[in-house]
This record gives sequence, structure tokens and C-alpha cells, in this order.
Amino acid sequence: MSHRYTWRVASSLILCTLLLAGLTPGAMAGDEPVQFKILGQIGGVAHCAGWDGGILYAGIGPRLAVYDIYESTNPGTPVRLGESDALPGIVREVVIVGDYAYIAAQRAGLLALSLADPTTPALIGSASTPSPALDLTIAGDYAYVAAGEAGLRVIDISDPANPTEVGHVDTPGEARGVAVDGNLAVIADGAAGGLRVIDVTTPAAPTEVGNYPTTGDANAVALADDVAWVADGLPGLLGISVATPSAPADVGRYDSLDAQDVSLFGGIAYLADGWLGGMVVVSLGNPANPTRLNSVNTDGRALGLSAGEGVVAIMDGPDLGIQLVDTTTPTMPALSGVIAAPGYAYGVDVQNDVAYVANGYGGLWTVSVAEPKNPTDLAMLDTSTQSLDDRAAAAGLDSPANAALGQLDTGAETLDVRVVGQRAYLADAWAGLRVVSVADPAAPALLGSTDTPGRAQALDVVGDQVFVADGSGGLRVIWVGSPTTPYQVGQSSEPAQATDVSVAGYVAYVTDQLAGLRAIVILDAEHPVQYGILPFNGPLTAVDVDGQLACVAEGAVGMHSVDVADPTGMRRLGSVGSRDAALDVEIVDDVAFVADGAGGIKAVEIDLPGGPADDAWFDLPGEVNSVTYHDGRLYVTSKEGGLWILSTQHFSPAVWLPLVMK
Repeated sequence: MSHRYTWRVASSLILCTLLLAGLTPGAMAGDEPVQFKILGQIGGVAHCAGWDGGILYAGIGPRLAVYDIYESTNPGTPVRLGESDALPGIVREVVIVGDYAYIAAQRAGLLALSLADPTTPALIGSASTPSPALDLTIAGDYAYVAAGEAGLRVIDISDPANPTEVGHVDTPGEARGVAVDGNLAVIADGAAGGLRVIDVTTPAAPTEVGNYPTTGDANAVALADDVAWVADGLPGLLGISVATPSAPADVGRYDSLDAQDVSLFGGIAYLADGWLGGMVVVSLGNPANPTRLNSVNTDGRALGLSAGEGVVAIMDGPDLGIQLVDTTTPTMPALSGVIAAPGYAYGVDVQNDVAYVANGYGGLWTVSVAEPKNPTDLAMLDTSTQSLDDRAAAAGLDSPANAALGQLDTGAETLDVRVVGQRAYLADAWAGLRVVSVADPAAPALLGSTDTPGRAQALDVVGDQVFVADGSGGLRVIWVGSPTTPYQVGQSSEPAQATDVSVAGYVAYVTDQLAGLRAIVILDAEHPVQYGILPFNGPLTAVDVDGQLACVAEGAVGMHSVDVADPTGMRRLGSVGSRDAALDVEIVDDVAFVADGAGGIKAVEIDLPGGPADDAWFDLPGEVNSVTYHDGRLYVTSKEGGLWILSTQHFSPAVWLPLVMK
């Protein structure tokens, strides 16, 4: 018997065994749930900073990064020393106490990190909170955590490896900030709660004893000499006496544009004042009359800050990182350094070991993923061509104060990206379509652009045509054969609010936030024609098409599988629910991967006779908003948590098959 005949018999035996077992090689792959594993992470929003002498600990996305600020002769010039591993939550606040760093980590609650090696903070303990942990302060053996809708949580940290909640007090608003002095805690409780005053004489039994209803947003609070200083949004900085805790009283105020955060140092309040206020230096020598000493303009929106000896770190976000200001002479503050942070991440595409990230107001961010366990920055291309003043004027706002109150959405805000060959195509919100050369990913260069009437939210590319989901502008078809002069060749106004587009063959499938899934034939790109529509009840956020199957994301409702074999008669096959909000979907063979906001990333089996079914969930910090599959890996963006690289695979039980060979 020949070897060829032997192999034919063996192959037949294998096939017959599989058929008798009701299996196929494809089905075998799905016998066990998808397994997720984190390979690497990079980037995120800079939310906070904490000081230990001249060492700055910065919260950037899900990591705690370490910088020496006084290493050079120029105070404020950062020298990077190291960082933690990716943590299970977004770092919202950090406090350094001795050999430990304590972190308010949103949905991960309170985290305790060892600084035995101060250049590599290591997670050693955690305590969950019922709602996201947004701020904290430490007093003695206790961490006081502002936990949003869950109010104030008091956590015993006498054993940092085993922090334990011992008490709490609910508040009527959203606990955003907390400060403690002696037996008194004060909470910035959002617009609904104002300032709350809590007696913490017995930490296990905190008790509210007074409150003061502010007229603004109560974003943050600092406490000194029986005065609570509240960053209250538009009303500015409010000084509220808590000398009599049961009867808080207005002491004084400093009017500002958009007070977001406050940090006290040496009788001075440093105020993070939003879009146009930058950082304001306010003397508190006379609390009844807080006096402006000076200010520093920042390029972004000053959302938070932390004052150290002669230096203030400003969280100038979400896309411009941390600005460092020399305050050696408080009346003459001056920018002295910057710690870059990519900021918001909205979408990703991958080509030739490079990830291209849609980085919101930051533009296009390129990352080398040749070593997925160690992704590295390549470049950042700011696609905006307008200053903040230009944006205000274009929006019809007649003053900086008005600009601070409005949505400055007339500039570029990169929301989606597709890479084909040596070009990247960006959906740049109100700025329309941008075409970028990525011949050298480390030096991307803007080639051309064309505005669109709506808000460019997503796109797909076929040949020399880009199909743009343009919000109220519907579907736009842009010719990019000449990349320096792209121009519109066709459009369909049927989508009343186009949010995503996926092209398959001669049909563009467009999610319409207001109507459902639309099938638009593009055989004649100059005259797209709608062939069919499948209504949905809620707002659709994304669509992906593979052959005759489409998967549609419908926010809080979940994900649906749709038969699109006949575009004129599309029909829903089944649905799976969402833990938070289905924001994006990617089909890979018989699995759909869904970006589910705060619910993380999930895998859905879509080839089942009864319709799709959840297969596996995997939690990630922040709001997971996009997912792309490339070369065996998932590339996932988390809005505040940057870019994540995951491996995925099915693990199947071994199947023993008799194989008789001569």
C-alpha cells in the first residue's frame, strides 16, 4: 500500500469521526470560551499627580508614572524614572504616604502600591467601592475616598496589603472631591450636593453634620484653617467656613471662568480654571478677599493640578498631558516643562506593526507594536489648524468667557482612522476628512483635507473612495485619487444621523442613530441609492459586515446579528445584551468582538443556530470604545485608558481519533 493511499484512508477516518461526533474543525475551535490575555498597553489620560519631595507620581491612564522634577538645573524639567504595570483601573487621584502610594482608581476602587522600589510602584492591595473612586485623601490609618454616587467611603489602611472599608456616609449628589483636617471631612458633592461636612471623629461611623448648597458644580475641595475652598465651576473659587461644622458660612470668593480643581500650598490657592482660565494663582492671605496674583495660560483645558515645592503640575487635558509650572516666585509663574500623555483614544487601525490611533483633539497617534508586550510611541500629529480663539470665533462666541461655556466643536477631533498603503484617512469630526501620509509612521504629515457638512464620525475606504459617516450630513463619498485635493463625488441624505459605515461589495451599510441600519448601493458612487432599511428602537453606534452577515452595536441595548444576503430585505437573526454600552464591533470568523464601554470587551459566538450568544467577557479599565483585529491579536482602545493589545484564542478539549497506519 502506498503512503499516499495510507494518508487518504487516515484522512477519511478523521473526517468520518468528526461527522459522527457532529463536529467540524471550525466547530471544534468554538467548543471552549474565547480566552483573553493582555499582551501590552500604552497611553491614557493624565488625571492626577502626587508629590514626594521632588519626585512626581503621575496618573496616566491605568498606570502610575514616576518623574524626578529637580534632576536638572531647571526646576520643572521632568526626568522619567519608571512606572507601574497597567493597573485594574484608571488612576484618578494619588497620595504618597511613606513607602506606599494610594490610588483612587475609578471602578477598581482604592489601590495600594508599594514603593519599595520607588521607580516601579507595585500593586499589593485593593478595596472595592460601590461606585467609581474619584478622589481620596489619607489621615492616619484611614483613606477617605470620594466614590461618586456612593458618597464617602472610609477605608482602614493600617495593613496596606489588606485595606478594608470600615464606614461610609451617603451624600445626595456625586462625591467628586474630599479633604480631611482633624476630625472633620468635607466633600465636594457635585451640582446636586454642594459642600457636605462630615464628622469623622469615629472613622467607622462618619456622620454628616452640615452642608452648604453651592450654586455651581462643586468639582473639588481643599481644606485649611477651618475654611473649605471649593472649585465650583463658573462661580469660581468659594471659601466656606466650617469653624462651626453644623452651620457652614460663606467667607469669600474669587470669580473665575470654570473652576475645576484647587490645590493649596503656603497660603496660596492654585486654581485649575478650565479651557481659557489656565492656572490662576490666588492669595488667601485675607480669606474674605481672595486676590489674583497671576495666571498661566495652557493650551488645553486645565482640569486638575497638584502643588509641590516651587512647582505645580497641571493636568491640561484630556489630550495635552501634564504642564509643569515653576512657582518659585508665585507672582511670576512660568511654564517650565511638560509630561506628554496621549489623552482620549477613540479608534485604531493596524498595519505593518504600527497601530494608528484616533486620538481626539490630540489628532493621530502612531505606536510601534512590533513588540506587543512593549508598545512604544512613534509620533503624534495634531490635525487641528485652529487656535482656541479661532474656534470660538467660528462658533459665533463673542468672548473667551462664552467660549468656555460652549462646546468648541468646530476644530479637528479625530474619531476614526483607516490606513491603506502609505496613507491614513481620518474622520475628524467638524473638520471633515483628513488625508495623512504615513510613509514614515514616525513622521506622519498632513496631505490634504476636505470639510463635510456634518460631523465626520467614522469611515471606510475602498480603492480611491472614502465613505464617511457624517452625522447629520448622512453618507459622504470622497474621492482621494489625488490625496492633496480630496473632494466629494456623491452623497446620500437618507441617514439622518450617520454614526458608522461598513462597505461590503457594492453596498455601504450605514448605522443611522435615528432610524436603524441602512443598505445603500454604491455601484454609482456619484448617486448612492438606498435599497433597504432595518429599523431599530435605540441609537445605533457601529456596524461590521462579513459576507452575508452584519453585526450591529446598539449602545445600552447590546449587539444584533443581521442577515444581509438580500440588502432589500435585511432581517435580524438574534441579539445579545450589554453590560454597559455596545460601542463598536469586529467580526472575526465565527466570533464578534464587542467594545462594551465600562463593560469591557466581550466575545460573541455568531454562528449558532439559535442566534448569537455571549461567549466570554474581559474587563478593561475605562470605557472600551473600539476594537480591531489584526494578525492574530485584538487592538482595543479605552477612551481614558489608551491602547490595549490582547491575544485571543479558543481552547478546545483534545479529541482522540484512531489513526491506523501501516
